[in-house]
Amino acid sequence: MLLKRCFTVFTNCNPHTGKVKELKEKLNSYQKLSVTASEFGDAEAFSAVQALYRETYMELMTISFCESLYSLLPHILCIWLLSFIFGPLVIGKYKIGILLWYPAIIIFYKLIHKKLFKVSVGKNETIQGCKG
Repeated sequence: MLLKRCFTVFTNCNPHTGKVKELKEKLNSYQKLSVTASEFGDAEAFSAVQALYRETYMELMTISFCESLYSLLPHILCIWLLSFIFGPLVIGKYKIGILLWYPAIIIFYKLIHKKLFKVSVGKNETIQGCKG
């Protein structure tokens, strides 16, 4: 239970989430400015806004990469620790390594948990226990 709580808090409270939302809002505003500049026919303003858009987009890609690594880190640590405890599963002549059975168990667990408890978090809802 303690491991599950730590795992959940670690994956749900990502420090990059706020920055991603901020950058997406900036991209939306730059898109609107770009449309306005193109409607007025101001090529200089359009190219300046497009340069800002590209710069912000690249920053968003970098932060998104970091965010995805942050959410994968607990799974990587779990796989690493479990590889010391459990060896490959042997089914008949086949050996199934942890890199195959761990994701299968996690996906199966998520599906069963979703079906049994009908857990759903909407886009605009916040997850309890996550500050930010």
